[in-house]
Amino acid sequence: MTYSPVPELNALWDFQAVHGSESYAQGFGLYEEFGDREDLAPGWSDADAFHARLKSFARATGGGSMYALWQADDGSSPVVVFGDEGGIHVVATDVRDLFRILTFDVEPMVDWDGVSFYKDEEYDEPSPSHDEFVAWLETQGLQPIDDADSLVKVAQERYEPSFRAWIDQFPLGEN
Repeated sequence: MTYSPVPELNALWDFQAVHGSESYAQGFGLYEEFGDREDLAPGWSDADAFHARLKSFARATGGGSMYALWQADDGSSPVVVFGDEGGIHVVATDVRDLFRILTFDVEPMVDWDGVSFYKDEEYDEPSPSHDEFVAWLETQGLQPIDDADSLVKVAQERYEPSFRAWIDQFPLGEN
């Protein structure tokens, strides 16, 4: 079975099949179905144009935040996060950068004002399969990071203005 039209997500799907959802990065797990319209319709928008360019693919937090790919005007696919308590923000330039963010092994904090990744100084317990995930990423040519917010900043500088201009045309939460 092919999970998605994105080769990197298909490879992660295979990794997750062995190690389990939420076992390799805190709160993260690929959805059973890529791009299911029902993931984004409740509480966001049911407009066809909204769903034509946004494809949900993963849980971002244990509380219900989610990641989706946005089809940008330039043809690229940055990752956006939808906060379970509100807020929608660009978080990564592509899924490969999201994978690197996942090596930070914390859930994103999402609100209407922004998204950030904070690791408590006393936090030292990695997710059960985190080491295997990092080793797998290295086979994909990706290195772990120490600062997730720096990758978020790069993505937002590149895509947030055009994403905001696009998404602001939808009356979110009005289905």
